[in-house]
Amino acid sequence: MEAAVRASFEAGASLVTVHALSGSEAIQRMAQVEHELNQQRPFKILAVTILTSWDQKSLPASLQNWEIKKHVQSLVAANKTAGLTGVVCSAHELEYLDLKDLFVVTPGLQFESHNEDQKRTMSPKEALSRGAKGLVVGRSIIKAKSPRTATQEILKSLQLN
Repeated sequence: MEAAVRASFEAGASLVTVHALSGSEAIQRMAQVEHELNQQRPFKILAVTILTSWDQKSLPASLQNWEIKKHVQSLVAANKTAGLTGVVCSAHELEYLDLKDLFVVTPGLQFESHNEDQKRTMSPKEALSRGAKGLVVGRSIIKAKSPRTATQEILKSLQLN
């Protein structure tokens, strides 16, 4: 994991993701690596919590004893304790988190016409209003007849009036 993070940094990435379920030792090491790399330039390691393609019914059997929101809360708390303050989670879980000093990227941001395998989705504007700092809006652009028009529509929808 460390080698992949360092390679991403060397390739010019500003953000990189790791699994929040990697365990406390691995996440503590990622926090050290993030601190070290930030001495050279801004760089953030984001711990991915529970995938937006999962809902309570489709969680792996080993995770089904807890509600998704409890998993996300626990993973975020463990990652903050380890020293990482960047996470990836559904915008649906933002209301259950202490967002202070937390950089949150929310995937699963789509419009209804592009909601294929994602189960916990939301519009980009709603995710921002709930506290997201970064947005992943892939399919709504990639699958559009005109990616440029789709991007312009998304940006227009984000204008706060």
